[in-house]
Amino acid sequence: MAPTKGKKTFGSAEAWTLFREAGYSKPTHLQQRLVPIILKGKDVAAEAEGDSGKTAAFILPLSVKLKRGKTGIKAIVLTSTTENSHKVFREFRRFVRSGKKPSIFTFGLEGQEKKEHRMLSRNPDVVIGTPNKVIDHIRRGNLDFSNLQTVVIDRTVNPEHPGFVEDILFIFSKLPQKKQTILISHSLEKDTERLVSALRRPTMLPMATWKQLAVPVKESFIMVEETQKSSVAVKLIMAEPMESLLIQCENPRQAAGVQKQMRSHQIGAALLLDTLSLQQQNKVCQSFSVGKVPILISTFNTTCGKSFRWVTHVINLSVPPRPESYKPRSFVLKRVITLGEDYDRFKERIKVEVEKSTPPSEEQVFQGMIRQILKRIKEEEEPEVLNHYRSIVRKNVPLTLRSYFTAYLFKQSLSVEKKKKKNAKLTKLFLSMGKNRRVFARDLIQLFTDRLKAQKSQIHEIKILDNYSFIEVDASLGERAIQELSGIEFKGRKLAVNYARKREDKRESPK
Repeated sequence: MAPTKGKKTFGSAEAWTLFREAGYSKPTHLQQRLVPIILKGKDVAAEAEGDSGKTAAFILPLSVKLKRGKTGIKAIVLTSTTENSHKVFREFRRFVRSGKKPSIFTFGLEGQEKKEHRMLSRNPDVVIGTPNKVIDHIRRGNLDFSNLQTVVIDRTVNPEHPGFVEDILFIFSKLPQKKQTILISHSLEKDTERLVSALRRPTMLPMATWKQLAVPVKESFIMVEETQKSSVAVKLIMAEPMESLLIQCENPRQAAGVQKQMRSHQIGAALLLDTLSLQQQNKVCQSFSVGKVPILISTFNTTCGKSFRWVTHVINLSVPPRPESYKPRSFVLKRVITLGEDYDRFKERIKVEVEKSTPPSEEQVFQGMIRQILKRIKEEEEPEVLNHYRSIVRKNVPLTLRSYFTAYLFKQSLSVEKKKKKNAKLTKLFLSMGKNRRVFARDLIQLFTDRLKAQKSQIHEIKILDNYSFIEVDASLGERAIQELSGIEFKGRKLAVNYARKREDKRESPK
């Protein structure tokens, strides 16, 4: 989510702009701690693992600082492997796509070996490579570090070449004393201490320190009938602020259904489906990652294999087909909610135990809507326009009735969906089987879709009691259901179907 007007994320508006333009929407916990320290010019030794955003954490502040200074090598990045050098190079390119572009040279890129000396003679702003490559060019006299400002040591678990620490210390002996050093290592113990000793009064950032910013992911399971999942998902969105929400669905039809339900409540969302071309999918993912689209609706199959590292909330509209589909590997994940009919089935398939929860109450939905309205008033609305309407209300609504007047307007805005349901032509049917015959909502849905070729959108509220059930369907399905389903074998017994009478609905209350 973009910062409010005037707010400086990382303590630098320029750094935040670069961050957003590179396609990121929310900084990782490591980036929140590390970027401001680097921008201040301090030496720092940070402990970081993979998938923590460590590469962007040092490239972002370097991209801001590289615009200043004389021509020549201003920064050198020393990596453990050639593969890491290429990764750093690609990440640098993301941050320097616009504006004045610093020149970047990477050792070991395919086809550059014979051109390395000529390219270094052009005095690039940034040099990236493994220690042995850098040492080779130091001995050849191809590197001039007289204008060097920053050294980055990006150390992984298994360096490509032995003697990594000794090579780094040799390179340091050839560098100016006045420089900023950034050490990022998988561990700050053992031989890494020798590297730390080469830094000037460094800020120590062990993993436990920056991980304190992380909030444990809250995971919950809500028991919901199949036909109610879309409406419950909408209630969750209205009741709780969700900055970057991914909704995972069983199939494209379910995804389209929840998007339609959200549109009826004026909630915007984008669909990401396999039917889109690769270019269209990338465009949707990009819009989502930078916050232009706050909600993304997709299927488990489509999201599998894609990177969603900036998702804060996930709603699974069905039990995921595989454990790896349950939640993305996000840097900033806060909450995962799964909607389903059978908790034991969910636990068996996903191999996790989560908190059982219930759909938000009407009051919680109202509270959430009020919070979002107040937020929009503060961040989006023009005070002059609102003051105009306030003056009209003051002149025409007595002081003692203003709170009721506000409540009435709010009530009217919430009644659109209720009116639609009231005006819809629906029929309630009685079925002679219930929980005692192990009947679930999914069984009735499959019965109607298979036998009557009905669409899921034609099936509405389902109520399953102990000995019988009620199902609300489009009126056009009622007579067909009675004629074609009455007397069929279902769950080892003959099924009776008829129109429901009001007194039958009260005969037994659900447990």
